[in-house]
Amino acid sequence: MRLDNHYHRHVGDLMLNTDTLRKVSANHQEPAWLLELRLAAFKKFESLPVPSLRYGKAIQTDASSLDIAAIDPLKGVGNAAQVRAPLPIPAPAEGASVCSFAHAFKDPIMENIIRKHLGSAALPSEDKFSALHSAFFNHGILIHTKRNARVEAPIILGRDQAIQNNVIQNNIIHTLVVADAGSTVTIIDQSSDDTGDYAGCARDAFQQGTQGFCSTIVEIIAYEGAQVNYVYVQNLSKNTHHLATKKAIVGKDASVFWIDCIMGSKFTRSTTASTLTAPGAATKNWGFFFGKEDQNFDLNSVTIHSAPHTSSQMLTKGVLDDKAKTVYRGLIRIDEGAHHSDGCQKEETLLISDNAEVDAVPNLEIKNDDVKCSHGAAIGQVDAEKLFYMMARGLDEETAKAKIIEGFFEPMIEQINNTSVGNHIRACIAQRLSNFLSNNRAQYLLVEPLLD
Repeated sequence: MRLDNHYHRHVGDLMLNTDTLRKVSANHQEPAWLLELRLAAFKKFESLPVPSLRYGKAIQTDASSLDIAAIDPLKGVGNAAQVRAPLPIPAPAEGASVCSFAHAFKDPIMENIIRKHLGSAALPSEDKFSALHSAFFNHGILIHTKRNARVEAPIILGRDQAIQNNVIQNNIIHTLVVADAGSTVTIIDQSSDDTGDYAGCARDAFQQGTQGFCSTIVEIIAYEGAQVNYVYVQNLSKNTHHLATKKAIVGKDASVFWIDCIMGSKFTRSTTASTLTAPGAATKNWGFFFGKEDQNFDLNSVTIHSAPHTSSQMLTKGVLDDKAKTVYRGLIRIDEGAHHSDGCQKEETLLISDNAEVDAVPNLEIKNDDVKCSHGAAIGQVDAEKLFYMMARGLDEETAKAKIIEGFFEPMIEQINNTSVGNHIRACIAQRLSNFLSNNRAQYLLVEPLLD
């Protein structure tokens, strides 16, 4: 695999070494215990193989364009992320603290929160990419909600993929969310480029094929009765390679609602997972993706029921145009002692090009017979009857197709129950559809209905 060859061929020039690691740590004035964690993760990074991204004989993701040797964590330090919360910013007395790791380390209480929880949901030893992130992350964000606090306004995290001196910055960002018992919070996490239409030096960087790199790990620890809604919207530049791991540990009667919206990047590998650790724990994992051109998405959704009387729902909807390809894997695992658990997963993909591809691999691992569990996948094309109906009422073909695509996503958006979050996702889809409408799609008149 070219990814592995790049790693070995350029090892002499590799910026991923202990000198770089120590510089990243020093730039953020990190405590000694975190430096030790980084060094331990680096040992894992050196010893672990590059993931094959092959899922059976015929299903694999092509990550050959990702060059590990080109990743330089020092190019992102100080530019990796910005925290933008709606005014007024929630003060600690009002229930929420939002700050960078560097700022949190100045407060012994906040430092202890990070030390206690960092790495508890997402382990550096999971694979080489996780170890890379844990060793070299160049920005950290802590969100802490106090016991029984209700944070009414969404907390907005904006992460801009910047370009400086014609070089795309390498953002390696770690977000830690600790929700104390009975608290409620909604977080909207947006990753995008800051290049607009790739004007000026930014356009030169993209034309030269400069690789952008963005690695994200989100850890959520939801204590008893806490409710966390985490909306992740990724609309990175077309030359960016994106690795995302989002994991939650969900306690008694707590809930975590993930909403993933994957639109950008050249290549994305994304895993969203929740472990339900106590009775009454619940999770929803909803995903949206819209790929075009030669975008490649490797998406993985996981729920582990490790306690009885837990529930999960995994729903994913996607649209693929041009030569875009997606591999979707879903897993619900119900452990032996997790009786009276209820889990379901469903994935639907709409193909609007003859050359787009999707592989859906839903899985169930059930070790208890006193449960409810189901899975399913649907792959189809634009329904010719719906298209004819709308065109017969005066819409041109492109507008009719755009409306059908909007309608394909809308039932899930309506169930989100948060107006600002729903409108934000609609805006992302509308942006992608504006590009769709600007192209001639007459040759992609697809006539098969959506099939189960």
